Formats: sequence, C-alpha cells, structure tokens
Amino acid sequence: MEQKPLILSMEEAKREFTQCVNDIMQKHGLNCYLIMPMFGEIYAQIKAEAHNELERAKAQFNTVQND
Repeated sequence: MEQKPLILSMEEAKREFTQCVNDIMQKHGLNCYLIMPMFGEIYAQIKAEAHNELERAKAQFNTVQND
C-alpha cells in the first residue's frame, strides 16, 4: 500500500483540528476572543517541543557521524 502524501495528511489533520476546536467552542460556550489566548499557550508549548525535537535529532545525527 502506498503511503499518503504528507501534504494530504496535513490537510486532513487541519480539517480535523478545526472541527475539534469548533466542537470545544460550542461545548463550552466560548467565542473566538476567549479561545484565542489558549492558542497562544498551546502554540508556545508546541514550539518548545519542536525545538526540543530538533535538538534531539541534531544530537542523534552528530552521535552517528562521530561513530
């Protein structure tokens, strides 16, 4: 079975993410102004984890190169 192209997976994930956000907003009666600060916090956490992931990949690559 051929693997789905990354761009298609990303678009599917974006649609699912949007649906989840809309569901949460509706469930909790939140409007965009109230949920926007939450996105800032979530983005900061994701950005920090992405940085950590990059650093781990660099360290792993350097370890393999030095062996």
